[in-house]
Amino acid sequence: MTPSASERAVLVEELGRCGPDAPTLCAGWTARDLAAHLVVRERRPDAALGIVVTPLAGHGERVRAAVAARPFDVLLDLVASGPPRLSPFALPGVETAVNTGEHFVHAEDVRRAGDAPAEPRALPAAVRRALWGGLRGRARLLYRRSPVGVVLETPEGRVVARRAPEGAGTVPGGTGDDRPTAPTDWRSVALVAATFAVFIAVLVPLGWLLAGTWLFWGTAQALGSRRRLFDLGVALAVASVVQLAFRAGLGLNLPAGVLGL
Repeated sequence: MTPSASERAVLVEELGRCGPDAPTLCAGWTARDLAAHLVVRERRPDAALGIVVTPLAGHGERVRAAVAARPFDVLLDLVASGPPRLSPFALPGVETAVNTGEHFVHAEDVRRAGDAPAEPRALPAAVRRALWGGLRGRARLLYRRSPVGVVLETPEGRVVARRAPEGAGTVPGGTGDDRPTAPTDWRSVALVAATFAVFIAVLVPLGWLLAGTWLFWGTAQALGSRRRLFDLGVALAVASVVQLAFRAGLGLNLPAGVLGL
């Protein structure tokens, strides 16, 4: 079982244990709200964009509220089953890269909320390595606004998230196994960044369908997938679904480009 699948199972178990009305550490959200967020994130790309694109936040919240009205056991089944085949999260490598941390954080949001928060749990070595590897690459971004220096440290490695002129606070991590943490794959980081840069450059002249297909396909290749033709088909399908969702759900037409679509 992959680290992301392992943490998904823990998250679903914790949501089921606490019930739909239990509080979470996500301000203002119950367990039902959190489950709905997870479903929308993986299954409604048009609404999920509202998480990071402010002008679309209202649409995203309306969709999430509608999803939250469904029976709680249905929501848990949808979370447990993972992303559908046409979801961007179904692209090889993407699910593990972006969902391990997402599932871990939200499982703890459930476990540590309420009047009797649970103690930190012992994580499998593979999950610890995956979380630390992801954090190493994002640490400077996450702590870029910190007014003081922050050093993230575990027995397997150490990374400076943000330096300060004088002094820094250290955030210790959990213990790991004897194997060193895998270093950040800067080649993959560079390839993903280059893929996104090309996407921005060609979005208007080529149009969303071609540019979006390139974005999803290129990201999968950058993250190590070698099923090039299969990934191309999935990327084209995902780009088409996103285009239709914007047109039907928001009444917005993404750039048509050379295809005129």
